[in-house]
Amino acid sequence: AVWRLAGIRDEVGRLRARGVTFEEYDFGPEGRTVGGILAEGETDLNAWFVDSEGNILALAEDAS
Repeated sequence: AVWRLAGIRDEVGRLRARGVTFEEYDFGPEGRTVGGILAEGETDLNAWFVDSEGNILALAEDAS
């Protein structure tokens, strides 16, 4: 599942404060996560975490 929102950095901080651990990924030349957030290009942002059932969930903030 993906939730699109504005203010992803704030939301990641709120979720971390509640105990959510964000995944760290290295996509090679396409980028890597920094502090759990992948910045694509200038402003697209993505963050992933795993729920208690093992599902990978995502937050996304579009450039526009």
